[in-house]
Amino acid sequence: MQNTKETKNSTADTTARRTEPRQERAQQTVARIKRTMLAIVAEHGYVAATTNRIAEEAHVNIATVYHYFPNQHDQRHNEQMRKRQTHHIIYS
Repeated sequence: MQNTKETKNSTADTTARRTEPRQERAQQTVARIKRTMLAIVAEHGYVAATTNRIAEEAHVNIATVYHYFPNQHDQRHNEQMRKRQTHHIIYS
């Protein structure tokens, strides 16, 4: 049973690593998605920053957004980051 658990963790770690951008173009895409998230939150509020809207305004396919932000944990983490960064932008 312990081996199964280790295998699942190894698979999860590999999946997480695979979605980290390595090439410059991919890094630029992720940066554009993040900038778009921040701009939407700053201009229209947190509720307006839907995945569809982010994809549309970042000029990427929605699958690309989900590729780099694949699960709810990542989305929640990024939402918290957006709130902090937006607060910093507004109150700096």
